[in-house]
Amino acid sequence: MRLVASRLRLVLAALALALGLTTACYTPSVPLPPPLVENMTFADGPAAGSVILKSPPQPAIGQARFSIYNVSQKTGVILESATDGSFTTAPFPGTDGDYVQIYYEDMAGGNAAQLCTTLHVAAALVGAACH
Repeated sequence: MRLVASRLRLVLAALALALGLTTACYTPSVPLPPPLVENMTFADGPAAGSVILKSPPQPAIGQARFSIYNVSQKTGVILESATDGSFTTAPFPGTDGDYVQIYYEDMAGGNAAQLCTTLHVAAALVGAACH
């Protein structure tokens, strides 16, 4: 009887340890909030047919990795926003009416989001689900 109780305690301890290790590795993630795209604007780039995308400070998306992809022209840029969430992209090809995808993720790579918009220079962006 003593041997059975000892083995049972050993099995229960092993199960508790395994359960503890699996739950200890799980950390719930908080989704990255979408950027306030209405605060972002496209501006003419230095060369004809090029644009830049600017964002004012948005602390909720500080130090996020952004990928701005002009689907219409199959080109884009990748950058990291500043700690305060602001950024200005390098110039990339773009013209009024192009379909643009904005993808971003936190630097740990755990939280990500995307939205799409139509490129209009000097107009507020309107984000929508990508298709």
